[in-house]
Amino acid sequence: MADQDDKNDIREREYNLLDPELLKLIGHAASFWATLEHYINSLIWDLADVPPAFGACMTAQIFNINGRLNALLALLKIRRASTKTIDAVNKFADEIRGPSERRNRIVHDPWGRNQTDGSTTKIEITANKKLKFEIVSVDLAEVKKDVDMIIDSVLKFVAIKKLIEAEIPTLPDIPEAELRPVRDGPPSY
Repeated sequence: MADQDDKNDIREREYNLLDPELLKLIGHAASFWATLEHYINSLIWDLADVPPAFGACMTAQIFNINGRLNALLALLKIRRASTKTIDAVNKFADEIRGPSERRNRIVHDPWGRNQTDGSTTKIEITANKKLKFEIVSVDLAEVKKDVDMIIDSVLKFVAIKKLIEAEIPTLPDIPEAELRPVRDGPPSY
């Protein structure tokens, strides 16, 4: 019983280690980003003209926003969507890099509290051509700005989503030869 009490004490101490406002911000970053990914996935399913369950089997294998946007763009092109729509998605794909990195740092960096002054800290580990591996102090106002940037990105995409959804019924039929360019696979020898 003492072991269980010790575990419960440790668990309680760890649960109370982080500022509840920080935990709320981490949750918002994760939840809004998941919503963005779901919006993109649902457009992929619609453009591929597959039931959501079939589409989910495929989009569940796409691990990041870039892969999802690449699939969305490929489908928009093969379905002959307007240049306006394709340009809007391309612009969004360029603009999402910053918010994507911010989301990754919020969700994936280990968070803590400085034992000396009680400030919020995190271990930041990145290696984009140069290693950054350090404990950094973090101002919650900055985290809030990053979460707001993520939310703004989702709202921008909602406008693009509406544009695509309005265009889908007007897209032309694609000739069967373009949809099935390879029927039998490579020749056998």
